[in-house]
Amino acid sequence: MIQIRRKWYSYIFIILVIMFVVQNPLQTILPPMRYMDELFAACIVPLIIIRGIKNNFYCTVSLRLLLVIVFLFLFVICGIYSNLTLRYQPVQTALADVYLNLKFFLAIGAGYLLFIDSDINYVFCDSWKWVKKISVLLFCLCVCDLVFHIFPSEMRYGLRVVYLFYSVHTYLVAACVFLCALLLRLYEYYKDAVFPYLCMLGFVTICTLRMKAIGAIICIFFIYFIICRKRKEFGVITWITIGLAMSLVASRQFLYYFYSMGTESARAALTQVSFRIARDYFPLGCGFGTFASAFSNQPYSKVYYLYHIQNVWGISKNYSSFISDTFWPMILGQNGYLGLIFYIVVLVILFSFFFELRKYNACSFASALTGILYLLISSTSESAFVNTMAVSLAFLLGVHLADLKNIKDRR
Repeated sequence: MIQIRRKWYSYIFIILVIMFVVQNPLQTILPPMRYMDELFAACIVPLIIIRGIKNNFYCTVSLRLLLVIVFLFLFVICGIYSNLTLRYQPVQTALADVYLNLKFFLAIGAGYLLFIDSDINYVFCDSWKWVKKISVLLFCLCVCDLVFHIFPSEMRYGLRVVYLFYSVHTYLVAACVFLCALLLRLYEYYKDAVFPYLCMLGFVTICTLRMKAIGAIICIFFIYFIICRKRKEFGVITWITIGLAMSLVASRQFLYYFYSMGTESARAALTQVSFRIARDYFPLGCGFGTFASAFSNQPYSKVYYLYHIQNVWGISKNYSSFISDTFWPMILGQNGYLGLIFYIVVLVILFSFFFELRKYNACSFASALTGILYLLISSTSESAFVNTMAVSLAFLLGVHLADLKNIKDRR
């Protein structure tokens, strides 16, 4: 019976891993797949009910978790208050955007509750063969695409950009980082056997020719060699080295978007205007679904007209593909300086849970740190914590929290 139970958890984990990796390609064939990340985050509700029934509705909440809940609530209140007073967007749009902003945190909770009673070591070990197969598949497709030009692409720096069957490079990069994070966790069981697959995924990621992707790979290999292999913590010099490497890699991109293009760039326009909004609507912002959010064009927010950026390419009413191409400007514009502070406090407290892993399991810490660093890197130039692929990393972070809880209970 125990073996059957372990297998079921293993099957659920493997299915979720595969579905998160192929969600973007599949949604072009099966449109309902685009809601998979939202549905997974929503699973926290039935999981809480099931957990409550199992424990006779008795639970204990740590001070840190309580603080996370309180500051998230305050963050939401900042935006909702502005929605109710300014009324720039309909209630349904504001509520949809609230869920979008909470999705990452809900997915962490869903991952935690789903695997808190599982044999996590068995689950990870059983996923090894599938992670290998997916990594080899992505690498082979990448090489074939570079040689035979199988998939649609574009040129960048005089080189062919690899998208594979993903709609944009962001989803391919996030899938590779997700798999790399899994491989770092699997180092505990398979040691240097994971290295070739890390290299394959690193190659695919670099072939997307995106600066943040290259920065993420630099971080991942630092984590692999220092934390996994040498079992050391990052020292000051290592953090400085990573920071400098990332700065050098990203500098050209930053200068292009924020200086060469000026306000013609959607990212630059959104960033500059977010500070003006935070000043004009101090300290609460202009409300959920009003600025730099995927829902700010459902309907098109009047804020873009108020700040005269409705004609910026990628932000306009007729073409809004880059309307949610930033993260921190969205938080600052919609929730103001107060909401931004609350959100940062939530992340700091939440990440303190994962940094606690370094005392118990270096590989779990390495895996969690990979997800955290990638989200922080991507938050500089995409929607990051509210992005679809952020949910896959949140799911894995939730599993790591369940692992941490089990380790503590055994001690």
